[in-house]
Amino acid sequence: TVLGAFTSNHLGMGYGVMAALGVILGAIYMLHMTARVMFGPLKYPGSDNGHDGHGAHAGHAHHAADDLSGREMGILIPLALACIVVGVIPGKILDTMRPSVELVRRVQPVPTVEPVRAVALSE
Repeated sequence: TVLGAFTSNHLGMGYGVMAALGVILGAIYMLHMTARVMFGPLKYPGSDNGHDGHGAHAGHAHHAADDLSGREMGILIPLALACIVVGVIPGKILDTMRPSVELVRRVQPVPTVEPVRAVALSE
């Protein structure tokens, strides 16, 4: 899409630069967000993360936080198993798509019509 914007006579270089900038900024944002979510400090619901506001550690005990509830495990385990099965035995899924793919592969392209040439009529 970005390459199409760069090479388009209608859109031009400005739209291509804006599209490329959007892709780059989006990637930076997603990497930053992933780092914060996956590798940031562990925060417990309803607490101030162990600080009293002045940077000193508060004297109260941390709340025990369960990582995943039973409902979340019930949803994630079948999804994880499906990912493993598709990764180990992809043929089971691909075999179901084979008839449709073969049908698309057999479709012949539409023949192009030759342009009509003007013929000079002799009188």
